[in-house]
Amino acid sequence: MNSCITSGTGSRLRVMSQSRLYKFFDMKKMPWKNGGGFSSEVAISPAGAELGRLDFDWRVSIAEIDAHGPFSPFPGYDRQLAVWKGEGISINGVEHLAMRPFQFIGEIPIEARLIQDQVKDFGVIFKRGKFTSLMTAHKLAAEESSALEFSGDECFVLCTRGELRIGEFYLNPGDVFHTSEPGAIQVKALERSDFLRVTLSQI
Repeated sequence: MNSCITSGTGSRLRVMSQSRLYKFFDMKKMPWKNGGGFSSEVAISPAGAELGRLDFDWRVSIAEIDAHGPFSPFPGYDRQLAVWKGEGISINGVEHLAMRPFQFIGEIPIEARLIQDQVKDFGVIFKRGKFTSLMTAHKLAAEESSALEFSGDECFVLCTRGELRIGEFYLNPGDVFHTSEPGAIQVKALERSDFLRVTLSQI
């Protein structure tokens, strides 16, 4: 299944019955075991699954990385990540700058190093062979609107700069919109804004 951003008014607009907004400052921050940062879980599936038990199908989270250090292994899973605040991060010697999503497998040992100071990232972990994920970065000028259309199972939008409006929801940096109803929604930038979009699709 594919997802895309389209402009104009030709797309069917979404009714927000299966949508919700996660506010960044309401998310519970959990410290990493190595002391190098914090994670805030946005959503996990199925309900009741836990990261440590490796019994989840997918998990979406925001992390704050304060220091160099390793990532935890997740055998049997693939991962996608994008830095959205800060300069960027080096993964096993390869630099990844802000707002440039990248993917890696959960089994390989990961050594992360900050390019400059602390960063915040947006990440998704998904079970290999059961789900696919697409993470993309987008920009909107002030007062610009686009129809965000997807045909997967779950769609997440993280506001990384500015202010967005999606239906009745207003997003500031760090806030995440989530819907599980395929179709199209109207995304409007109330000022110059950037965002990351994740679409998860069951295979």
